Amino acid sequence: MERHTLRLPMASLATALLAAVVLETIGTPLLQAPIYSVIRAVQATPITMLSAVNLRPKDRLSILVFALLAIEVLVTLVSQFFSTILITDFAVGSYANRMNTADVAMLNLESGARAGSSKWFAMPPALSWTFAEASESFIKGSNFHDTGHTYRGFLPFADEERRTKLRRFHGPATVMDQRVVCPSRTATMKDYEDLVVQLSNITEAYDYAHGTHVALFQSTLLTTQSPALATQALLARLFQMAYYDQLVKLTTAAKALTSSSSTNLIPSRWTGFIAVTTLVAAHLLVVATTTLLFLRHTESSMIGNYWQAVSQVFSMDTQQVVQQADRMMSFDLS
Repeated sequence: MERHTLRLPMASLATALLAAVVLETIGTPLLQAPIYSVIRAVQATPITMLSAVNLRPKDRLSILVFALLAIEVLVTLVSQFFSTILITDFAVGSYANRMNTADVAMLNLESGARAGSSKWFAMPPALSWTFAEASESFIKGSNFHDTGHTYRGFLPFADEERRTKLRRFHGPATVMDQRVVCPSRTATMKDYEDLVVQLSNITEAYDYAHGTHVALFQSTLLTTQSPALATQALLARLFQMAYYDQLVKLTTAAKALTSSSSTNLIPSRWTGFIAVTTLVAAHLLVVATTTLLFLRHTESSMIGNYWQAVSQVFSMDTQQVVQQADRMMSFDLS
């Protein structure tokens, strides 16, 4: 009901103003004059006026009045479905909530499990974990592949749903530089001596590694043609497995600001809103134009005055009809 509070009185006002213009300027058959006169006094809808009278456009002003009345009728009818039209703009979607304070677990690096432990190679990952990343460009040299510094932050949430819905995070987290450099066989030992121990462990474990790790390494190698990127992908998974294995056991907590996403009906397009706005604008334009026509083309009409509406209908020309009208139907007077 609230959406009609202002629009319906304005539609009734526009109808009354148009009726006054018809009576005083355009003209109407005598037998239809009472209808126009009464419309000036009561709160009639444009549909009532259009259906009750036989308005025949004959000049520019009458055509304009008819067009304004038709537009107002259309707006009045369609406005009953404004809510339905606006609802069509909504769809199920996600949005980020406001930042809230949350407790997050802190990893004790002194007691953390080693990612290179053979047990991580032998078991499949429980999940595919989300992580934050800031990395440099990959470099492919003539005798080496370098992933560049790749800083990956592990989200300190053991619950999968919290990690999946996380949109913003400001707080402590475990960050690793997972840069991998793979020199070719022609390179000297000095070029890769810092990686010998780590790569040796991977080579020894590869024989009994779980199939998911082997598949990850091989698919990355085939896709990128880079042993460095394949090794980096494998190490990232192993470090995640070790990290989240320890995370559920931690008791040390710290404060962090987080923002998670929620799923609900949200506006997803502007079609319905534009349609409703256009119709409302058309309604306001009709009211404004009708008001200007009333001010310019009428002199004797008083909107909302019941007695004037009755008295202006009664004259020497209509006296006989008025005296008989209480016993006759409208179509009998036609």
